[in-house]
Amino acid sequence: MQDFGSGDGGSNPPGSITNSGYQSLTGVSATTALKELKALVDLGILERKAPSRKKTQYVLRENRP
Repeated sequence: MQDFGSGDGGSNPPGSITNSGYQSLTGVSATTALKELKALVDLGILERKAPSRKKTQYVLRENRP
């Protein structure tokens, strides 16, 4: 199992995850992963970083509500 705090096992920095990393971690489909990551962004838990359209990264927000 991957540790969210150390990136997604690829080239992503610690504390970040991609949609594919989230899928691997949780075992959900790409569509479900996108919905769940978007919900976490909407709740203010994650922040979306987009270095490229294909490799959007999600990071824990510093000042969470």
